[in-house]
Amino acid sequence: MGKRPSAATSIDAAIDGFQRRGIEKKLREATFDFYEKKLGQFSSAFPGETLDAVTRQRIRTWLDGLPVSPSTRKGTLRAVHALYAWARSKEPPLCAANSCEGLRIEEPIDDREPPVLHAKELEAMLAATGPYRAAVALMVFAGVRPEEMAGQRKDRLDWRHVDTAAKVIRIPGEIAKTRTPRILEAGPIAPGRSKQWIRVCLPPLLKVRPDLKGWPHDVLRHTAASYLLALWGDAGRVAMVLGHEGKPALLFARYRATMTKAQAQAIAALRPSALAE
Repeated sequence: MGKRPSAATSIDAAIDGFQRRGIEKKLREATFDFYEKKLGQFSSAFPGETLDAVTRQRIRTWLDGLPVSPSTRKGTLRAVHALYAWARSKEPPLCAANSCEGLRIEEPIDDREPPVLHAKELEAMLAATGPYRAAVALMVFAGVRPEEMAGQRKDRLDWRHVDTAAKVIRIPGEIAKTRTPRILEAGPIAPGRSKQWIRVCLPPLLKVRPDLKGWPHDVLRHTAASYLLALWGDAGRVAMVLGHEGKPALLFARYRATMTKAQAQAIAALRPSALAE
């Protein structure tokens, strides 16, 4: 026999309980804000209604009508699905069913090559980044994510996390994107947050790449993935080092044709002594 739901629960009451649980679990502020925003939109779309009154078809119609990209719709669905799953997990359940079950948001396949930088461009950029050079180098050569290096609303990566003798970088769980500590082969490394170093890196990059219209999204991490894959030829090893959340086969398919081994070796040959102080 399945769980019997309690009396009809309003969407607003469910959201309140779900958010209080988030506070108790000490969710990251950014994660909490994500749920607060998405579930606030859900509540506004169905004012005064109960969880059970909002059917799967009504959620589908609402999502399809949002004037946003498919990826943003997907995030909204994920938040509402989490609300219903939490409500169903209560004893007794707060709703008879998860109205999001079976819903999918199809995203168009992005078959464009990811933007990457090569040795000449990296050399010009690193030579002009001043106090940000160490942070940018770690993003390029080790694939540290910008939000792990110096993200908003959380601790920045610190020099105590870098063991130069052992050639190891430890990304603590409270800094890592997935909250799982990661090891890659004092004071903050980056003096500012991610938006600040982009402003420093972009002008010297545009001097050697005038065709760029702005800072390519995730270009340093894309460069790291391309460079390491071309250099090592081992997608599994690259995925482990980068903390890649997908399968190594997906990483291999996305980056295998973006850089030759000779181009990767030219990046690996860059040394601080060759760069302007």
